[in-house]
Amino acid sequence: MACTEARGLAEYCLIARRNHSLSSTGRQLILASIFVVFLAICLAFATIGAWLVLPFAGLELVAVYWAFRCMERRAADFESIVISGDRLVIERREQGRTSRFECNRYWAQVRWNPARRGRRGFLVIQSHGREVEFGRHLPEDKLRALVAHVRYQIRQQISNQ
Repeated sequence: MACTEARGLAEYCLIARRNHSLSSTGRQLILASIFVVFLAICLAFATIGAWLVLPFAGLELVAVYWAFRCMERRAADFESIVISGDRLVIERREQGRTSRFECNRYWAQVRWNPARRGRRGFLVIQSHGREVEFGRHLPEDKLRALVAHVRYQIRQQISNQ
């Protein structure tokens, strides 16, 4: 149940996405301009006799293309929390695969796992022995604030009944 599907039904909906400052078209234009500039520089060097620049520039262009392709593959990644009625649903999409964690909001526990040994802190929601991390796309300070906010949202409807 994504937030867009549950707008009228959901009491609370949060979507966390990667920070992408360029659209898909923008990334393609930047990549094309990099290729044009590289090609112009390589051809200029090749015409004055430094033709060995071509294979290395080709490798660099392949590496840049691969990096842009990885960014494009992950552009649609997201995580969402939807609280609707007595259900808490967490959806995650990574590289085209969607996973879903659904539990009863009355049994859901929200906790903060602090940073340890080079790994940043993260929010965990658990219920009945199953748990899921949330907030891979959010900065740590926002995640800390989100812990209290999600706890409040889970408990808000419970106290209203």
